[in-house]
Amino acid sequence: MAKTLDFTDMSPRTVKIGDTTTSFTLICGNNNMATDLTNATSITAKIGNASGYLKSATVDPNSLTDSTADQVTVTFTADLMTSLPAGSYAIEVWVVDSTGTSIYPSDGSTGFTITNNIQSTNGSVITTITFDDFVKELNKAASTIKGEKGDKGDKGDAGPQGEPGPQGVKGDKGDKGDKGDTGAAGPVGPQGAVGAGLNVKGTVNDVSQLPTTGNQEGYCYFIGTDLYVWDSGAWKNCGSVSPNLSNYVTVTDLNNGLSTKVTDNKNGTISVNGTSILPANENVIGRIDGAYTDMNDIPMGWWYLNGWADLSKLANWGLPQDIYYVHCFKTTYSITVAIQIAYGNNMYVRTMCNNVWTTWKLLADDSKVLHLSTGDTASRPTGISTGYQYFDASLNKPIWYTGNNWVDATGTTI
Repeated sequence: MAKTLDFTDMSPRTVKIGDTTTSFTLICGNNNMATDLTNATSITAKIGNASGYLKSATVDPNSLTDSTADQVTVTFTADLMTSLPAGSYAIEVWVVDSTGTSIYPSDGSTGFTITNNIQSTNGSVITTITFDDFVKELNKAASTIKGEKGDKGDKGDAGPQGEPGPQGVKGDKGDKGDKGDTGAAGPVGPQGAVGAGLNVKGTVNDVSQLPTTGNQEGYCYFIGTDLYVWDSGAWKNCGSVSPNLSNYVTVTDLNNGLSTKVTDNKNGTISVNGTSILPANENVIGRIDGAYTDMNDIPMGWWYLNGWADLSKLANWGLPQDIYYVHCFKTTYSITVAIQIAYGNNMYVRTMCNNVWTTWKLLADDSKVLHLSTGDTASRPTGISTGYQYFDASLNKPIWYTGNNWVDATGTTI
């Protein structure tokens, strides 16, 4: 798209030297069609001659009106006229807007003439030079003039110490030195705090059932024979631990079942919670044959119950169908205390205090009881059952007896 720059019909094309009231009015166009310049951010008229660019004049975009949106007025002020002798000149208009810079005209330039007034003489543009450029040229000229060699001057005072130089390039690695003597052994450090240990919380069927909240370091669950331990915020499978402890009675259930303590005094008597009583003898052994209709009321002694008998008339029975020996101990103080132990294929126990009976608790045999002891490696017990747990103070961790070897929580033989 060709850009054009033309004088308006009424605009002068000539100005005399010293005339500061004459203005040129130019029309900016594209393909000879008027161009709206009201969106311009800056407008500059640039003047030159055959020697090149000379001067420029700024046009305020706010001076444009709707009727003259394509017209630029250049006023020849005293400042603009200075140093411009009579002669032929060219003019361009540079317009900057949001799309970039447009130069009018795009081909060649538009000409105008400056003429002498009656008292002027022809001149030329006065060449100017900055002071720094003047000094530079003067020094350049002086360097070409070589004078007589002068006498050697006195030795000057020592100058101040210069700034440290940059760090040098890193040198090559030196040869390896001889091995030094072994240092003396350091002092023994303080004994560390006792670890949290393992806390078996129970058993689950698979990993998805392991709890995700409320866990603490050392909590563990069995999935089959695999032991999962809560460690550093996650469940860690420590491998298979023999034997399978999934059916073991918990310590809590065992303590609840044995809340009433029975002790054999080894002298023909027994103690219940520290009180010595006379156990049953042959004179008080009998059979439940209908004389007693309430399990809570049977007298002290051994009682044999026919497992195939009709139990529908026996109140507070509470045991699975089986053949049992029921051993009952009773004593009366300010309150009544009793304990019943039922022996069959399994052993059950329940207690009574102040006429309130607990429910029957199934007791585990020795192979299913959690054994706990501690000592160093050299003091590990012998003659023990499979599943025995021992805290090895030398290793500072719990280990288990498999029947053949001792293993840790990961199943590694220790």
